Amino acid sequence: DPNYFTVDATAPSGRINLDGDGEDASDIPVWLDKFLDVISFNIFRNHTYEVKLDSSDATSGVKSIEYYKTGMPLKASEENPNPVTSISNWSPLEIQGSQAAKKGSFTVNPEVKNEQFVVYAKLTDYAGHVTYLYPSQGAVADNTKPVITITNLSTPRNGIYKDDVTLHVEVTDPTNGNTYSGIESLWYEVAATGNVNDGETTWLMDNSDNRVQSHQNWSGNIVIPADRCNSNDVRVTVHAVDFAGNRYDSETVQLSIDNTDPTIQVTYDLNSPLNERYYNATRTATVTVTERNFDESAVRFNITNTDGTMPSISGWSHSADSGVSDNATHTCYVTFAADGDYTLTLNTTDLAGNDSHYTQVDDFTIDQTDPTIQVSYDNNSDAENGYFNAERTATITVTEHNFNAAEVNAAITARLQGTGVSAPGLGSWSTRGDVHTTTVNFSADADYTFDIDYTDLAGNAAADYQGDTFTIDQTVPEVEFFDIVDKSANKDMVAPGVTYSDINYSENGVKLTLKGAKH
Repeated sequence: DPNYFTVDATAPSGRINLDGDGEDASDIPVWLDKFLDVISFNIFRNHTYEVKLDSSDATSGVKSIEYYKTGMPLKASEENPNPVTSISNWSPLEIQGSQAAKKGSFTVNPEVKNEQFVVYAKLTDYAGHVTYLYPSQGAVADNTKPVITITNLSTPRNGIYKDDVTLHVEVTDPTNGNTYSGIESLWYEVAATGNVNDGETTWLMDNSDNRVQSHQNWSGNIVIPADRCNSNDVRVTVHAVDFAGNRYDSETVQLSIDNTDPTIQVTYDLNSPLNERYYNATRTATVTVTERNFDESAVRFNITNTDGTMPSISGWSHSADSGVSDNATHTCYVTFAADGDYTLTLNTTDLAGNDSHYTQVDDFTIDQTDPTIQVSYDNNSDAENGYFNAERTATITVTEHNFNAAEVNAAITARLQGTGVSAPGLGSWSTRGDVHTTTVNFSADADYTFDIDYTDLAGNAAADYQGDTFTIDQTVPEVEFFDIVDKSANKDMVAPGVTYSDINYSENGVKLTLKGAKH
């Protein structure tokens, strides 16, 4: 009978496939000094995947496939230049395929264990030849997410920032022993609504083109600009993805940023003063502050009144978009009801510390009080009603806070025997507080009329003065006898006549007396 035998002088060949997606991850065989000690961990998975070992032997066929998995590459040295040959605990694989080409595989499950590893393979054919496969790549099984810590380095006022906000970000890809994937991508998103609508993504790290285990930690600051994120609803989120695809989204950092100064507007219901500043009615100011983060306790009114009585200030009302929009308005009313010379100005500070000042001082007078007029005379001794035989001086007293002598209207007339003569005028005024005094001297003989009225600077008129009519007559009447001679003797009938001459003749004032021996 014939004897069949095989002569096989060729060692088997194969490859190690560490990539779960089936791409070639190593080649065989290679020079030891090329791959020992220079393994890169650049295959990353966060799910269960299969490590495959392929082999072939055309002559005698592959008898076994064994592998050795280690966390770190084996180290070559002068004493042991080929450490793989000294491995004693090779793990056998169940193999399948034809006699000439066989395959084996095992799985790695990060749910069970996070690990990094390199795989060495030992192929043996039926002729006893052995081939060792050396990896060119290492793999990481990692389902642990990165960790992000955010620290706010800025200090708010009342929870609101008026300047740029600086956030310190620490990112770590946690390690389990030597196992970690490393940070592939790191970015943050800023969104703002309400007063502004803004959304922006900023990349802090992108290693997608350099997929090698590295960048376990990242530390740095990010700045949220106040001018672009001027809103009470600013949201900052940091995202990190490691090379294994584990993603971590940080808790959203909520910020309120306000770098806009308030504005102040003051309007009045009455705006047509007399004599540039005087009002004879209650005047109300409407104060409107335009501000997103209004603080009514920080509105500082500076109001003065010469008469001491302060105006009433109402509570504040707020528009519907308060706390949302820089156009939000806040309104109160200042009512000036009492008489006085007022000044008003104000300033305010919002909750973020932005200041604003009303750019002027409003200066005006409220006068709702009518002036009063009093007239008195030093001579009230008239011989007959309204006739005085001596000069008279009238003292005029006007009681008024906002007095203007030029506005006093005194009507004085003087007539003598029906003909107008020069009339006296008002003297100079003296003032003591709100009391203003002057005099009129009626010294010449004449028939006088005197009337006076006054309207103050605010338009308030004094009560009507009824007026005076009187006569000054300091001239002695003239009496002359005729048809008789003084100290004469007369033998016939005596019929003397009398001539009485006076401007202001009064029949009741004439008295004729006849005296004699028989009369």
